[in-house]
Amino acid sequence: MYKYLSTVAIIAAIVVLCYTEESSICSRKNAGNVATFVRDSNNCSVYHICVLGRSMGELACPSDLVFSITYNVCVRKGQERDDCNKTSSLGGVSDDVLCNDYPNGNNRNPENCHSYIPCFNHTSRTVMQCPDRLHFSLKLQRCVLAKEANCKLEKSKN
Repeated sequence: MYKYLSTVAIIAAIVVLCYTEESSICSRKNAGNVATFVRDSNNCSVYHICVLGRSMGELACPSDLVFSITYNVCVRKGQERDDCNKTSSLGGVSDDVLCNDYPNGNNRNPENCHSYIPCFNHTSRTVMQCPDRLHFSLKLQRCVLAKEANCKLEKSKN
């Protein structure tokens, strides 16, 4: 019985230590968000799943794809949405066309009415999600009921 309890205690301690150990890549960016993706600083094809500032795992994009910080998805290398070589030291895309309307504010996500893209000095940041059932209003600069947002998605160029 003592051996069993000792083994359970050791396993529990290991699980707790693994869970509470902060990953430096996750604690540097978006630690306040519940869940986010963070691109690896050494390899644009690799990204980390971060939950509350801790890494939950590392994933790799399929061959010939890189992870886009702006869109939080894997995109083709060299494509318009490939921001691998355009990122600023703060993690956004410098001179991002998505920041044209509000270079120092929130801009609509052309692919998703439920999210928006914060910008500072024409540099985009990580896409932010609106709460459930709300859409982003460019005019009001906040998430509102869908009927108030007047959101129209652009057709995909792909």
